[in-house]
Amino acid sequence: MKRKELINLISAVCLCAGVLSGCSDKEKNAVSSEKEIIIAPETTLKITSATEETTALATEAPTEAVTQPEVKTTNALTYSIDENGIELIVDGESTQYISLGYETEKRDIVADDFDFDGYKDIFIPAKEYGGIPGTFYRYIPDSKQFEPWDELNKIGRQMTVYNGEPILVLSDYSQTGSRYTYYKWNNEVLEKISFKDVYFSNYEISDYYEYSADGSKVLVKRELRNWENNALLKTLERDELVYFSVEENGIEVLRDGEVIQTIEGNYAEIYAPIAENSYYTIEDAIYKMDYDFDDYLDVFIPDDISYNSTGTYYRYDPDTGLLEEWNELNKLDSRAYASRKKTINVYQGVGEDFCTTAYQWDNGTLKAIGYRVRGTSDEDGKSTVTDYTFDENGEKVFSESYEAGEAPAFYE
Repeated sequence: MKRKELINLISAVCLCAGVLSGCSDKEKNAVSSEKEIIIAPETTLKITSATEETTALATEAPTEAVTQPEVKTTNALTYSIDENGIELIVDGESTQYISLGYETEKRDIVADDFDFDGYKDIFIPAKEYGGIPGTFYRYIPDSKQFEPWDELNKIGRQMTVYNGEPILVLSDYSQTGSRYTYYKWNNEVLEKISFKDVYFSNYEISDYYEYSADGSKVLVKRELRNWENNALLKTLERDELVYFSVEENGIEVLRDGEVIQTIEGNYAEIYAPIAENSYYTIEDAIYKMDYDFDDYLDVFIPDDISYNSTGTYYRYDPDTGLLEEWNELNKLDSRAYASRKKTINVYQGVGEDFCTTAYQWDNGTLKAIGYRVRGTSDEDGKSTVTDYTFDENGEKVFSESYEAGEAPAFYE
């Protein structure tokens, strides 16, 4: 799937919170209060925010001491870039020229001690995609040469040293947020130690995973935070959390590493195109959202990966710990999104207009409370927004009309 098509998916998910521009803004401007990152059962580190993780990891020290590498006199590494490659200069001496066949961006080059041996290594970005993929070169002090680094090049993506500690972090985008994979060295092999998924629904959500012995992820904690002030609303532990794995026989629902339920279907084939982009996993096709505002995430299982796909809603029952088909939401036969104002909003095109219906829960039943029509532009480039309410019989009643740009927020 091309990135442009995936951006359409991102836009659709951003609608889920009723903030057509807020989704991407949140990714770029996450607030700065601290969140815990589970690094391993015996070690916990702290970071400041989702956005800061992407660019520079936090200055907090780990809560438990981490063994530091032996202090050495590091190589003073500088470099000079031309249109065909990069000249590497160690301790003031030109030691090597790496021919690239293109002029790389200096801002995307990362020179750091990636194996914590006291000497700086270097990551050189590929020509495409602005410095995300690229090649790692390891410094060999005896020869003062930089050699391609097979172990790190299995990942081949820009990584960051965690605040000078012997931990590497790989930052990725997801459909509605960011992801962070934490690694440590085991002799010459890089091993995953933890994973954090930050995404945005009617809350800002942080999911924390550990890795089991077979390399699979186990969800161990979830934090729900307020969109506006980042206040922690609720913390859920592993015994009250479910997560998903798309397999050949269907979608497996897991708790603490164990399969507790399977939603049967040919989802592995249907969702496969979404995983063609290296940022995403096949499980990104599943939408997690708190549709009944009980602080537990429910799910929408789409029939395909198009942004307007129909599908099936499942409610998470905290009493049984299972997902149950949700008859009331499934009556909508449309993609619905939970808003921060505790409404369920359905977005759809009607002719040339774009319409939103807002529902509110009333003793387990969805009750329509508002309807907005965003009209297309006229010959002068002007468009209108018209709002309706609903009477006791469920019929639309005209409320107000506005010029586009002047309409107030609509149950968002």
